[in-house]
Amino acid sequence: MEIFDFLKKSHNDFLEFSKEIVFDKRHPLHFNLIALYGSLIELSGSMIILLEKNAKIAVPSIFRTFLETYVEFHNLVRDPKYGYFMGKSN
Repeated sequence: MEIFDFLKKSHNDFLEFSKEIVFDKRHPLHFNLIALYGSLIELSGSMIILLEKNAKIAVPSIFRTFLETYVEFHNLVRDPKYGYFMGKSN
């Protein structure tokens, strides 16, 4: 399977999975996880559209944002206390 086909399949699968997510929007951890998950879906969808339109110049910037968002998501899943550090600047 080609990488682009994998991206499209993953995007569609994750959209489908999101229909079954149950969460408490008042709980900061749940809210942040869902927001990050939604951002990952939206960013991958944007990359798909750009690649289909052969507008490849913007894809690296979006992909970098995707990776940064994934790191935040991953860190928050592994350690819920990580949420206290999100958005803080030193």
